[in-house]
Parts: sequence; C-alpha cells; structure tokens
Amino acid sequence: MDLIEQYVATASTFGSFPLLISPLGDTIPLSDGYIPLLTNFTFEDKSAKGLRKGKTKAKESSPIHFSALELLRDNKFLLLTGPNGSGKTTFAKYISFSLATKTTTSIGLIEACKKKTKPSCLLLILDSIENLGNDGPSLLISILHLVQDDQNVSIKLLILGDSRCVEDWILPSDIARHDILPLLESERRRFVSRLTTVKTDNVNIGIGEAAGLPAYFSLSLEAGHGGYSAEELIDEWLHVVASENYNDKRIVREALDYFILEAGKGTQAKFSSRLKIKNPASTSRVIQQLLAARCLVEEDISTSITLFNENPISSEPIIRSLLLRFECIKSSEIDDLMRGLIHGSKANNAQLGALLISDFINPSSHLHTHVLKSILEIVEQSKLPISKRLSAARALSLLGDPRDLSPLATIPSGTFKIGSFTHPNSSPPHNITISSFRIGIFPVVNGDYSEFIKETGRQWHSSDGFNPETVNLPATDLSWYDAREYCAWLTTRWKSTGKISPDEEVRLPTEPEWEIAARGSQVPADDEIIYPWGTGWKATSVNYEGFTIEHPVFCGIIP
Repeated sequence: MDLIEQYVATASTFGSFPLLISPLGDTIPLSDGYIPLLTNFTFEDKSAKGLRKGKTKAKESSPIHFSALELLRDNKFLLLTGPNGSGKTTFAKYISFSLATKTTTSIGLIEACKKKTKPSCLLLILDSIENLGNDGPSLLISILHLVQDDQNVSIKLLILGDSRCVEDWILPSDIARHDILPLLESERRRFVSRLTTVKTDNVNIGIGEAAGLPAYFSLSLEAGHGGYSAEELIDEWLHVVASENYNDKRIVREALDYFILEAGKGTQAKFSSRLKIKNPASTSRVIQQLLAARCLVEEDISTSITLFNENPISSEPIIRSLLLRFECIKSSEIDDLMRGLIHGSKANNAQLGALLISDFINPSSHLHTHVLKSILEIVEQSKLPISKRLSAARALSLLGDPRDLSPLATIPSGTFKIGSFTHPNSSPPHNITISSFRIGIFPVVNGDYSEFIKETGRQWHSSDGFNPETVNLPATDLSWYDAREYCAWLTTRWKSTGKISPDEEVRLPTEPEWEIAARGSQVPADDEIIYPWGTGWKATSVNYEGFTIEHPVFCGIIP
C-alpha cells in the first residue's frame, strides 16, 4: 500500500468518528452529524467582482452564501478562517471522508480539480495553520511555489486557520480567503427535529445565538439547552454531564491549570484531559476557555490579572467570559478586575486591557477617561496589529472619539510634476503651476456627514451612516451631487466658526490638486510607481486586497 492509499484508508474511517452526543446520550458519528458550513462569500459578491452594489430604499433580499464545499470546488488555493470551535477540523475530516468514499462527485469537486493535461488530482489540507506563528505567511508562500507548477498532478490546497490568529496575515491574492459563518438557526432546528422528531417550529434545543458556533451547538445538544448564552450553556452542560462526584469542579480546575501553564510557557499545546468526557467538543479550546473562566470566578482577582499580563492575546477570551459573568451577577469584583487589566506590567498589556474592558464601561464610568486615553494610543501609535487597531477605532466611536477628524493641510503654491509613464491615462508627465490651497487630511467621516443629513433632510442610503460604532468611518454611498451640497453646507458652517475666512469656500479638489496633495514633490523614474510615502511598496501602509478587511477603514488606522 503506497502513501496515498494509506491516506485514503485512514480518511475512509473518519465517517465513524464521534461528533455529537444526542440529548439521550447516544453518540452521533461524523457521517450522520455533519452540518454543512456556510461562508461569508455571497453570490452577490461573486457577481460584483469587487464592485459595490448600489443601495436603494427597497428592502434588500437575503444574501445567498456559498458553502465551504462550493468554495473548495471553485478555488485552487483556499483559506477558510473561523474562531476556534467553528468546525474547521470537522470540515477537513468530512471532506477527506467524502473523497475517500466518493460521495462528493455531485458538486463537481473532483471534476473541478482535474485538467485534461493532468488527469490526476490531489487535495492538500493544512489545518490549524495558526500554529506556524509569525512564519506562517512566508511558509504558505513557499508552499504555493511548490504546488503551483507540478507537471503531473493538478493540486488543490485547503488551508484552515483560527481567525483571531491569522486575520492580520498578509497573503498573496492567489489564495482566496473567506470566513466561516455560524450555523444557521434553520439548519440547527432541522437537525434537532430529525434527531428528536419534534416539529421544526417547536425545537428549543440549540437555537440561541451562542449555539451558532458548532462547538457550542454540540454542548447544547447534549445538555438539551437553548444555547442563548455561552456562559449559561457551559453551566448547564456541567450540571447535566459532570455534576456527580464533583467532576464539574475538577473539569474547570483542569482547564484553568492548563491555561496558566500555557501562559507561563508562552507556547500553545494541545489540551489533554485526565477525566473521561464523552463529548468530543469538550476538549475544544473555546470550550476550555469557558471552563477556565468559570473556575476564575472562585479565584482571587490577582490570578486573572496575572494570567492576562502573561499572555493577553490568548487569555483575552477567558477574561472576557469572566467579565461577562461578573457583569451578569453584578459582582463588585468587576471594578477591581478592570482596574487591574488597564494597569498592566507592559504598555501593550495596558492598552489591550483597556480595549478589552471598553465593552463593559459607559461614558459615566470612573475608568472612562483612562480607557479612552489608552485606546487612542492604540490608534495613534499604530504598534498593535491592524485587527486590534480596528477594534480600538470602533471602541473610540462608541466611547466618544476626541480627535478632530476634519483638520486641513496647506499645500503651497508652486510648480509640480504630475502624471507618469506607468499608465497611458497618466502619460506623459508634465509640469503644472498651482496656487496654494488647503485640503482635508482625512476623508469626510460618518459623524460629520450625518450632521449635514440631519440638518438638511437630504436622503442618504447608507447602511452604517448613523451606526454609533462607525462614527469615525469614511462616509460612503453618496453621489458627486451630494458631495457638492455638503461642501456648500460646510462652507457656511466653517465661516460661522472661523475655521475658514469669509473669502474662502469648501469644494471638491481638482484632479491635479488631489495628485499633488498625495504625491507632493516626488518625481519618479520612468517605470516607478509613486506612493504617498515614496516609491517602494509598503503592504502595511494601505488598505488593499492583501488585508482581510474588505471595507473602508476607520480614519487614522493605517499610517
């Protein structure tokens, strides 16, 4: 038996692997318990090909999402990301089992892989790609080079990773990159209905928001719980399956000890329980984090603070769950915990602590000023990964962004070279003389443009224009005519406040003014592309397809 035959033989056994536990305690194998995963990529996204669809007042139809299986069929290199417990490994095993037992030909997966010149095809699956750490992006690029040019075999590559760990990775556009969505409530209802014979509309197990995560759904099913809150779910599951002989206390203690040890070592290891627990999802990291948080409720606050300071990234879900528990029971310890989190031993720890507790304070909180200052530092210093800066900007929007997002930069009069040889529309380069003008440093943000809308009653078909979380996001979904009317309105307002002189007006920049403001006095060689920072490409200084953001970013996030 050669290596491929061994893999096929192993994969054919995956269907019998235990996946779920029914409310009656029966084990459900993967072949019977797998629920198809959907992704955030829609048919509208595919049709738009990167362009944004215009919005109208008419009610939008529900989007149709591609399944993970369909995206695997349609892409040579695919990265699927999701939080821990989102079903990535289960999907990998299901695909392997299906291919080994030839049950996926109906969607054309094998046909899509084969080529006339390469009759053989191979699917490579890389699971838990986050374990590669900081070397992940470079190693993936090396793998791409190895598999792209194989002369004999058509190769597909499926990469699976924890979204919290890989969301900041910059990868080549050859890799299609999409997120796994939570399980639809309708799918969960149908599954439970088939299992229990209860009518779909009457199902009350696993239908809550938390149970959309497959790992939580697994526990909801075994415990017969609705799955509305992760913390309530874990408590009920422990009561149902582990309340005898104090096993519930042993389980949560074991989880906390594991994460304390992991934080001390600084490396992640696979969890292995000394207790016999039937549910396969119980060893999932996301479940162990909930168990550890429950254990921390009975611990001194200093234990939680030390755990966070030793590894703020990996312990963040645990501390968040603990904060939710304290908030729910209105514990006075929540203030002591939050104070400890924002006075970390390292600057980054204090900033991350402030970002974490920003979801648990309001403008009247005595911690508001300190938290706002720390979160503003995250945005302005740009030292933390882009995902954390995005979260910080969103928190600023909710807490009250103190920045002036309409500052003006002065462009002096003079003669400047514009145009280039890099594109026919820009050729030939030529000199142009302009008078001095001022231009906004940032795009107009939702908070400012919404004031114009409220005062004038003008229509604005924006999905996030009045969202408290996106006050400092650039205003979109408006026309050239809207922009001109806004400029006229702003002229009157700024004259009244003295921001501009009586003989100045606010208007849209001309094309030369925009180019000069962006490029300054830089003059490139014939084949050089000019960026605001120079001629060399800087992937971390621009919002482009290499990032996973795929939407406008908050002002000041990308330096």
